[in-house]
Order: sequence, then structure tokens, then C-alpha cells
Amino acid sequence: MRSPSSAMGRLTFRSIEFSSTLPFADLASGPSPPPTHFILPHLPSVVTAETKADFRLRTAPCVDVDTSVSPGGVTSFHKPRPIMTIASSLFENSASLIGAARERIEAYGADTLLIVGGNERTEKSLTSTEAINILSETLPTDTVSLFCAWDPNSPRDLDLVAKKINAGATGVITQPLLTKSAWDQFDMCQSEAVFGEKIMLIPGMALPKSKKNLMFWSNLLKEPQDTIHKDDEFIRSLRHFESPDFNKSIRHAWSTEQRDRLLSYEITRGLHFMPLGNNADLLLLLR
Repeated sequence: MRSPSSAMGRLTFRSIEFSSTLPFADLASGPSPPPTHFILPHLPSVVTAETKADFRLRTAPCVDVDTSVSPGGVTSFHKPRPIMTIASSLFENSASLIGAARERIEAYGADTLLIVGGNERTEKSLTSTEAINILSETLPTDTVSLFCAWDPNSPRDLDLVAKKINAGATGVITQPLLTKSAWDQFDMCQSEAVFGEKIMLIPGMALPKSKKNLMFWSNLLKEPQDTIHKDDEFIRSLRHFESPDFNKSIRHAWSTEQRDRLLSYEITRGLHFMPLGNNADLLLLLR
């Protein structure tokens, strides 16, 4: 186990789920070192054309794109690199998937694609494993990396992640670890060296501001809600947010504990923050 106090600065990957409400000036000048990547999520009801345009201007392209138009002040800030999310459920054949991937790479200058399943699935939709396999055989692997998602709160999901890695994924970004099962899987992955040295394992961190926010995150996980809500680790977290003395200090203490616990694992190669508007804790955790 390594010391959390020094591990944060050594991480080569510090990503944030992109939103136009992020504190960009503070992120560029405050944290040391600053975030390395912004990830544009697959959230059709939230990510608008304006959000995509802002994302493009707030990130530093990894390949040549037209960056001649830039809002005032943005060019003076550190620009994280872009990661584009692609939902395999939107595609039924390799041609449309490859076309969409190339469009994102060319339009945003992205050298990393995060492949997720998505919620718009039909009987003909590609699975995320199929999508990764198609793209790994088509895109130049020396310049484009493929990441996949993992929900460690679901014991069945680890086998699926192994298939995604075999298909060509070189990075894994997790859902937040909110259950005992999730932490047990991390323990097992470290003790048994499940992920090889070539795989970038990036734990995801939720930054809930309230009990309502914590319940929102639990609803996004794959396991049934009655299973999650009876889990000892989730109950322990819930008690933090139900405390009659709950305040910002208690909230930040919970987030800090989560971060330091993740950083204590040797298999952790980076962190992915999902603030959902909790910019105050985000800035504190990055320091």
C-alpha cells in the first residue's frame, strides 16, 4: 500500500466528467498538478450542442483540429486532453460505429475513446465488447486508446471486463465503489494481479453533496437497489449523510476517505472524478 498524501501528485491520469459548470479557472491555476483529462459523458438529456462546443474549446486536441476560435481567457488556461464517450447501443453495424469513432477523433482531437453500453439498446445493438473488438481492429492502436467501464459493485461484472480487455481495451474506468462487494473486488484484483501492468485502472469517484445525491448514484449501479441498500458499506456511507450534524466538513471527510482509500491500492493508476455540481469538494480533493 502506498501513502495517499504523495500518491495524488504521482498519478499520470486525473480526469473529470465534463460539465460547462466546472470551475475552469480554479482547475487550471489551483490544483497541483491540474487534471489531465476531461471526459464528455454519454448523457443525451444533459449534453447539448453548446456543451459539446464548450468541451471542444476547453480541451487540448491530441491530433490536428481547428482551434482558431476560442472564447476569451480559455487559451491562457491549462487545457486537459479530451476523452469521448461512445455508447455501443447506438450502433447496429461496424461501419456506423467506425464512422462515429473517426468523427469524434477528428472533430475533437481525441486520442482516447471510452466505450460504454448505453441505455438505448435494441435487439440489433452492438455490445460494448463487440464495439471494442471492432474498433481495436480498425483504429491505429499506437495513437488511439480504447477504455471500457466497470461496475465493481456488481460481482458479475468483472468477467465482462475481462472480455473487454481481451477485445482490446487498455484502460478501465469504474463506477464509484459504494458497496463492500466493490472493495472486496478491488482487494482481490490487487492480491491476484487481475489487471496486468499494461492496463490503466482508473477508479471513479462520486462526490455526493447530500443523501439524495448518494441515493442517485446508487440508482445508477447494476445491482438491485434492495441489495445495495442492505450492504454494510453503503449503510456506513449513508450514515454520514444522515447525521443530524451533517455539514460540509462531514461531507468532505467522506470524500477524502474515499479518495485516500483508492489511492492506497497499487493497482490504482489514476482517478476519475464525477462531481455533479459539487465543485467545492472537487477542488479540495485535487489538492
